[in-house]
Order: sequence, then C-alpha cells, then structure tokens
Amino acid sequence: MKNITLLLLLLTTASYHSQITMFSDSPNMNTVLFKNKVYDMENKEKNIAGTAYIYQDYVVATIDGIDGTIPVRYNAYKDDIEVKGEDGNAYVIPREEKFSSIKIIPTNEMVVLKKYTDNGQPYEGYLFLITTKNNFSFYKKEKTEFHDFQKARNSYAEDQPARFTALKPRFFIQIKDGEITEFPKNKKKLIEFLPEKKDAIEAYLKKNKVDFSSEKDLKNLINAIG
Repeated sequence: MKNITLLLLLLTTASYHSQITMFSDSPNMNTVLFKNKVYDMENKEKNIAGTAYIYQDYVVATIDGIDGTIPVRYNAYKDDIEVKGEDGNAYVIPREEKFSSIKIIPTNEMVVLKKYTDNGQPYEGYLFLITTKNNFSFYKKEKTEFHDFQKARNSYAEDQPARFTALKPRFFIQIKDGEITEFPKNKKKLIEFLPEKKDAIEAYLKKNKVDFSSEKDLKNLINAIG
C-alpha cells in the first residue's frame, strides 16, 4: 500500500499523461490510471466560473473491471470518467472495453462507453443510458464548454471571466445492437426513423404532449412504443 501511495505522489510531478501500471490479482482503482489536466486547471485557477463536471463532488460508483466502490465524477468537458486517487488527486479511467460501464450508486445512473454517430461523424465517448425497452436503448449526452477570459473591449464593458457552461443535453437512440444515432427532433422525423412504429407513435402523441427536448418525455415515449 505504501508503494501505491508513493507512486501516486510521484505521478503528481510527472507529465499530465503519465501512466500508472501495476499488477494485481484483484483489480483496483490504481491498476491503470492517468493524470487529468482539467482537474488541475479547475482547482488551481479559482477564478474560473462554473464547472466542467456533471456532479461537482465525487459520487460513489462501481466500474466494470474494478473491484468495490469508487468515488467518481464525469468531466463533461473532456468526456472523461475521473476517480479520486489515494492522494486526493483525480485520475482518468482508460477508455477500454473492460472499464466501459459505470453505475453511479446515489442516482442509479448508468454511464457507458459507446461508439455513436453525431451529425454524420463517428465518435467514441460516454453516454448516460436512460432506459432500455425491448429492442430500444435511449441515451443522453452531457457536455460543457470552456470559454477563456476576455478583456473588456472598452471602458463601458466588463471583463468576462473564464468559465465553463453546460450545454443542453442531447439524446440518442439505438435499435437492438445497431448504430447509435441522434434521436429524431420531431414527430415526422421519428416516424421516418421508425416507420414500423407509426401507429404506436401517432397513438401515443395523440394522447400525450411530448417535448422532444425533454428527457422525461422522450423516456416515456420510448417505454410506450418499445
């Protein structure tokens, strides 16, 4: 245990992407971890407004491939899952299949590493699994943006501090084991995407008002037509 702690402490003085590699019969949070740059930036530069994280504080979670429960948080700017090391610093879980499923215990949320298509471009990153119903899986993508400090252009304006801002969540859908794509933005596009569910979609929408930007509404819709 002393060797693990010493290795973590040494890592804090190394480059941001230094790697810890250890060998153990029982995988733990120190098996393979990477130092995270955004964690350092947010904690050293106290004048940055907002947060890069979905949960500012760590929450208890379980991670596939790692024994026990671990304090984690999701960095929505870097699209990384961070864990709290024994030295109190944040380390990033590698994007590998064996660590691809994270369950946040207090909220019962599932965060999964998936390949998906966004605006016609392929990506691999973390999605929140909202619900599954028969052949349908419904996901949410959380993201934050970083805006650098901006000096006031004239004496009438004010300086704009560096800040993180949360973007509106975006939603994705998967049929069986097929491609994960952005959820259709309205009734017409949804029927075009799921023509075999046309009657079920129209029946549900006739009885229920659905906001296609609402997680709750879309979750209920999927559960109804799935």
